[in-house]
Amino acid sequence: MQRWLACTVLAAFILADPAGAEEATGRDRYWVDAAALKWKIGDAPQPTALVTAGSLAAPLPGALGQPGTSVQIGGTSVSLPMELGGRLALGTWIDRAAALGIELGAFVLSPGTTRQSVSTNGMPGSATYAVPLFDLSGFTSGGAPGQSIYVLPGPFPNGPGFTGTMQRTMSAQMVGAELVGVYRLHEDRLLTVEALAGYRWLQLNEGLDFDVQTAGVTGSANAGQMFSSHDGFHARDSFNGAQLGMRAEAQYAGFVLRASLKGALGDMYRSLSVDGSSITTAGTLFFPVSGGAGTILGGGIFAQPSNIGTYGSHQLAGVAELGVRTGYRVTEALTPYIAYNALYVGSIIRPGDAMSPAINTTATALAAASRASGFASPLGGPLGPTVNAGGTGVWIQDVSAGLALRF
Repeated sequence: MQRWLACTVLAAFILADPAGAEEATGRDRYWVDAAALKWKIGDAPQPTALVTAGSLAAPLPGALGQPGTSVQIGGTSVSLPMELGGRLALGTWIDRAAALGIELGAFVLSPGTTRQSVSTNGMPGSATYAVPLFDLSGFTSGGAPGQSIYVLPGPFPNGPGFTGTMQRTMSAQMVGAELVGVYRLHEDRLLTVEALAGYRWLQLNEGLDFDVQTAGVTGSANAGQMFSSHDGFHARDSFNGAQLGMRAEAQYAGFVLRASLKGALGDMYRSLSVDGSSITTAGTLFFPVSGGAGTILGGGIFAQPSNIGTYGSHQLAGVAELGVRTGYRVTEALTPYIAYNALYVGSIIRPGDAMSPAINTTATALAAASRASGFASPLGGPLGPTVNAGGTGVWIQDVSAGLALRF
């Protein structure tokens, strides 16, 4: 796609009529806009509670709904930090007399990443943490489907227990490009108005990773026992569509104000990749594993054989963008400016929405390893976790400072 855009623009520059354009304007045949920006994506949904703090006095410490349980990570939307990016536009008049031009624009938004973690040393008096879930099988929740836990690092009621570290990492990055024809509807000394029509491409990448490490406290009866897991939910949303728009630029006493509005309709390909793995020496509270040496499992906690894989779908989607900028014309050719842009992208899949806390614990990779070790954990109950592939929309906003060059 990038090569096609480059070839199209190159052909436009080659085939344009230099003499005619220069004769019609005397200058202003080409334009270049370049800007550095700070961008922010709308809060990332993450409704699944990943880590809780619990009380050892509760029947099942850390399970949601138990006395003394509080959510430490997850269960709410996550704000990603503002990050840097860049935007560039190149244009030329193909036939200035006929007010016809062509413009190529592109932007790159560097990855925005946020991390949250908790840890316990497993000694008496330290925090007790858990990874909560809803057990579809009922095996870990008293025989009926209900709230339960997967791991429980922290102290034991009568002494040292397990150390534990749990971390969630969320990230987002975006790139885009557009190739549009420009038709100047109106031009005078104070105001120009242009219509835009062409093609737009966008790609948004988002990730949610959850890592857990537990280990028996050194010197305790559990020394040498460990459990480590990784869950990864990664989404890629790619848009290709037709775009229409308008922009107007007013100038007075050297000051320049420009506003633009664009809308695109096309195909959104939504791709979700779910992966999970873990390693353990002795299993966990409900699913012990014998053998001593680390057993590598084909599933984490929220990523299990029932939902691990890659999923893709095509959806009709819309994109809208509003831009406003103001600057001062230093010379006839050069205008520095500051700007604000708001971009809305619809019909995307977000990693946090795809994660489910409803897990059939007897169908996990850990349960299979426990049964293979000779421990009783009968397989039964409905499938879970599954993938929620529902779509949603997101706003991406940025503020920028740039230079506009006309020659």
